[in-house]
Amino acid sequence: MQQWSRVFVLLGATLACSACVPRYFVEPPTHEAGKICASVCESQKAVCVSQSTARAEFERQSCESAKSRVISRCSGIADEKQRHNCEGANGAGSYCASSTSPLSCNAPHARCVLSCGGTVNEVRTATGIPVY
Repeated sequence: MQQWSRVFVLLGATLACSACVPRYFVEPPTHEAGKICASVCESQKAVCVSQSTARAEFERQSCESAKSRVISRCSGIADEKQRHNCEGANGAGSYCASSTSPLSCNAPHARCVLSCGGTVNEVRTATGIPVY
């Protein structure tokens, strides 16, 4: 019992300390040329997110199509258990999830804004872009 209380104390301390770690954000530049430059970064990020989302949807649809082909191929098996084994062995039981994420666009976007004259701050504001 005492071992579990130690685990909970360590877990609580870990969670409390995770709030202590500073988080950094990129603030867009305030000068006019920097704002124009940062607007290009915003456009690039929008394209990145759009492409990432389209790629994820394509992968999901490809997975669903592959599952349908397996289910169709195994559908001729009369015994339900054998049909289920056929489908599972050929990947029809797997979950179709996308492996890409629009979050992968954040780091290039932050670098772009920094190259335009943005700054890194520890304090989050409404316009801040999280770096990590």
